[in-house]
Amino acid sequence: MSAIRGPVIQTRIFILSLARERNRRLHALAQIRQTGLAFEIVDALDSRMLRPELMEVPASAWSLSNGEVACYLSHLRLLQRLSDYDLDYAIILEDDFVLQESSSLSLSTVLDRLPAGADHVQLNDTKDKVFDQYRRLESGQVFNRVSPTNVGSYGYVVSRKLADYILSHHSIPKMPIDHLFIELSRRTDEFGFYDLNERLIGFLADEPSCIDRMEQAQRARKTLREWWDERWIRR
Repeated sequence: MSAIRGPVIQTRIFILSLARERNRRLHALAQIRQTGLAFEIVDALDSRMLRPELMEVPASAWSLSNGEVACYLSHLRLLQRLSDYDLDYAIILEDDFVLQESSSLSLSTVLDRLPAGADHVQLNDTKDKVFDQYRRLESGQVFNRVSPTNVGSYGYVVSRKLADYILSHHSIPKMPIDHLFIELSRRTDEFGFYDLNERLIGFLADEPSCIDRMEQAQRARKTLREWWDERWIRR
């Protein structure tokens, strides 16, 4: 897997980018280089280049397209970077991100100002505009504790603790990656999910998604346990 790196200092910003989407990659490079921060662009898995059997999902998974599976697995690669680079936290961006003005934070300061116990921070300001189950548990001047968090994975902070947990327990896609974050954000006794009062990241709203949703991912045959659980629920 190829990568483009910024200055040779500790990298804590990782940008997911499809190699064939040249314009989006150039956009991402133009955005991040203006910050002067160290970064790494990581090639996303391309569903058009992978054999379908490599993206097979369990019978119990949501109805996922090959593109959604490739996106999920690509984010796992980025989560693995925290272990590989021995990082406590990292900033994850997708290549359609747009930097936003904020009076309280910047990409260079957000990791130093995280609330104690934060495991995931949405860097957008979507709030309940898209996902009506979104709830704010505690309001703050800069960060808000939330459960559940909102949809979207184009810009977020993630902790080593949460990254390691996902890699250990959710390495097989069963739902889109942002919905996994939503489900984990409901476990308030285990993980701290937050968002911002002022967004740091927007996205290219006029650009179509590059996630291929035309072909559905293959489903594995149900295991005996899955068959029994389903039969028991229906009784």
